[in-house]
Amino acid sequence: MTKSIYNHFVIFAVKEIEPKSEVMKKPFGMLFLFILALMSSCENEDVTLLSLEESNIEGCWTHAYEEGSGTYRPCDSQTFAPSRFRQLFNFKPKGEVDYLVLASNDAHYTEAGFWTYDQVSKEISILDDSEHILLSFIITEASEDRLLIEFTSANSFIGG
Repeated sequence: MTKSIYNHFVIFAVKEIEPKSEVMKKPFGMLFLFILALMSSCENEDVTLLSLEESNIEGCWTHAYEEGSGTYRPCDSQTFAPSRFRQLFNFKPKGEVDYLVLASNDAHYTEAGFWTYDQVSKEISILDDSEHILLSFIITEASEDRLLIEFTSANSFIGG
């Protein structure tokens, strides 16, 4: 619910449930404080999975494997520790993506491809120029500074 709906609810609740006796004022006050706390927590909410859209995903994301196997942070959010390979995706508008590839000779290079996002399943698929799916994953948690994902297909471009 939006803030204005919560405000209308609180006004309605105050008018309709106002305690008539001194005994009821303390529990009513606790209920009122609970509702206010709920309202303020909803105002500063991160992007929820229900409202997640492609525009929330766009940008450069780096694998922060120190935090977990499926944790990605914005590329410019921190200085990442040195690593043999750290996966990177740069999701661009109009379904374009650049991704880092680790070749079998340990070279790193960037490839361009395409990405799709399924709003219902929260699944992202990364495709090559021939529209073959290279990688798919589901977003399980999202905020402005973190994506948590679970892979749904094997990564066919790392070590290729």
